[in-house]
Amino acid sequence: MAWRIGVDSGGTFTDICLFEENSGRIAVWKVSSTAADPSLAVAEGLAEALAQFGVNASDVCYFGHGTTVATNALIQNRGAPTGLITSDGFRDLLEIGRQKRPELYDLQADKPPVLVDRRLRLEVPERLRYDGRVETALDEVAVHATVRMLRDAGVEAIAICFLYSFLDPAQNYELSVPLPAEAVAPETIDGLADGFATAHQRLYGFVAEDEPMQLVTFRAEATGIVPKADIRPTDEGGPDPRAAEFGRRDVWLREVSAFVSCPLYDRERLLAGNRIEGPAIVEQMDATTLIVPGATATVDPYLNLLLELP
Repeated sequence: MAWRIGVDSGGTFTDICLFEENSGRIAVWKVSSTAADPSLAVAEGLAEALAQFGVNASDVCYFGHGTTVATNALIQNRGAPTGLITSDGFRDLLEIGRQKRPELYDLQADKPPVLVDRRLRLEVPERLRYDGRVETALDEVAVHATVRMLRDAGVEAIAICFLYSFLDPAQNYELSVPLPAEAVAPETIDGLADGFATAHQRLYGFVAEDEPMQLVTFRAEATGIVPKADIRPTDEGGPDPRAAEFGRRDVWLREVSAFVSCPLYDRERLLAGNRIEGPAIVEQMDATTLIVPGATATVDPYLNLLLELP
């Protein structure tokens, strides 16, 4: 047996989907996400899914993982309370946004929420010129005072954006430099230093030759061709869904302004071709589907539930 596993780590739930390549069997599992460390839900959910469906870890031939946590945090503006420290006179540049507007001449256009509130955007005396020369030295006393103000305001993260700071050799830069495949030797380090200088020159226009270089992160990547999953249609089971029915439940339906006794169907036992007339309820491990009066649900050859509304 050869199992493919895909994991989607979301803000509320972590979903695990298992696909067996030989039989075409598909199974799903869901656990609550762990906000403090999303990897915990991934590991725990995967272990539960393997145990639940009798899959040995040695039979897993492919594992894919994706997450919407960062995207959701950005869209919903739910990240850590953040402060911004900028050069004197530039606290509002983030909100002005220059020409990045969907409608350039629409004075009534709504802007997206600003990532940092104005009250948390503070300035400190400092200024570099366009050529990297110091016009106003950084006031470190003001920096400390500003940090204390942001801390007292409940800020948990601080972004610092000084004008032309990338031209200051005293700043730190992280650049990706490829590491040769052969064994590491003194010549390898020299090659990394040369690669860093080349990347720095290309990106920032200068090289700080006398500044030390520090290796901070090592990342290994492997690229291979993985065949696409061959998801095959299932056998037709006919239109009668009664084999999947397991009870009834009274449900208040707005369409008739009354409680109605609705049949319950187990999603896992429905077959391709089954057709359910509303009102009815389809239950599965991670969702409940209400089929309202006049609507119809049909199971397609790939076991998707297709709803046709009145």
